[in-house]
Formats: sequence, C-alpha cells, structure tokens
Amino acid sequence: MAFDIHPLRAWEVARSEADLPYHSHEQWLDWLLRQERGAITLFIAWRDGIAVGHAMLAWNPRGDIYVERAGCPWIYDVLTHPDFRSRGIGTALLRACEAAAIARGQPIIGIGVSITNTRARNLYERLGYADTGLGSQITSGFSTGPDGITHMWEEQVQYLTKTLIPTP
Repeated sequence: MAFDIHPLRAWEVARSEADLPYHSHEQWLDWLLRQERGAITLFIAWRDGIAVGHAMLAWNPRGDIYVERAGCPWIYDVLTHPDFRSRGIGTALLRACEAAAIARGQPIIGIGVSITNTRARNLYERLGYADTGLGSQITSGFSTGPDGITHMWEEQVQYLTKTLIPTP
C-alpha cells in the first residue's frame, strides 16, 4: 500500500479532522500551533488524499515525571484509522518519528503504551523499543472529543525507549 507521511500542514487540518474524527477541532489547532512553535511534529499518513493515521513527536515533553527525566523526544498519539490497520501505517509513522529524531541528532526516542494494548506493544517491540525497567505507571489527563465534551482519562502505561544512534 502506497502512502505519504509528512508533518501536518495548515491547509490539511480540516481534511485530517474529517478523516480522523477522534479529536476536537481545538485539539487539531493546538497541535498545529505547537508544531509551528517547534514543540512537536505531528506526522500525518495519507493514502489517496485521505488521512489514515497520525503520530505526534514531542521534542521536549512535559507533564509526566518519567518522560521528562528520560530526556529524549517522546512519541504520543499513534493512531491508524480502523479501516487501514495492519497495512504498515503504524510502522511507517514510527519510522518517520525516528528519522526526524535522528536528523536532530537525538540518540534515543521513547514511547508509552497502555498495558492493555498488546497489539501496539508487540509492534513497538518488533521495531526495537524496549522496556525501560521502570515498571508500569498510572498516567492521566484530559481530552476533548469531536463532540466538544472534555473527559478525564487514566491508564496504566509501560514506558519503552529505543536507541537510534549508538554511543561510541
């Protein structure tokens, strides 16, 4: 399956939002603003003009004690539209994040995965992400859905990292 992955462009927000209706309009605009400020890169996967997935790479993540202590870019919000799963899009999104981190000279990259999401964890481990040894941690936050309603979420997360540039 051929698809294109690149950072979100301002003119693509409405199309991305329509094709991936899992976040509020405000969330999409916030991501775009944060990307324009250089805090994140939001990669969008496209197939035939349709947004089929995304992954956000935070360059200097804040809000989670362990992630901050890890001191490396962190991948969040890896999502593939259900109709396009198991076609390599998640792998390609992660590779795009890794390539961006390498281009900035970052030797390590991290990702968290819900302990109940074995499918995602299997993918991450196949791609070389390994348990940090921290054990699982409870993390929480707020998200606003496309319906405009803000919900609190909480999940038990396992932290994984991957060495991108070996140290001599």
